[in-house]
Amino acid sequence: MFLIDTCVVSDFVQGEPGTTQTLRSFPPHQIGISSITVMEIQFGILNNHIQTATITPFLFDFLSVITLFSFGETESKWTAKIHHQLKKQGQSIGFYDLLIAGTALQQNCILVTSNTRKFERIEGLILQNWRVRP
Repeated sequence: MFLIDTCVVSDFVQGEPGTTQTLRSFPPHQIGISSITVMEIQFGILNNHIQTATITPFLFDFLSVITLFSFGETESKWTAKIHHQLKKQGQSIGFYDLLIAGTALQQNCILVTSNTRKFERIEGLILQNWRVRP
């Protein structure tokens, strides 16, 4: 199972070739998204009035066919563990990224992101980057 990060959704909406091709190669039941990522997407839509009308229906059709992982108590335990570990090492990452990583670990998912650099330092987290590199 793959958990897609916010940047992956953005790449897909923008038609980034590697992301689009790879995402379409998996059945929807193998793709998941965190409720944290959905919140980030909704915030982005509210901040982009120009593309909202064209992107929103397409985006929510896409979101309706993949698995939604809500952030709950077990995800919060994983997130606290990650946060503690990274803080001890002096290598903290963004709060939303911590929540998404905690969800990926709790759900035993491969985290798909183009921001692999910040997530690499999380022990046990498996990453993939579907974006085509120039």
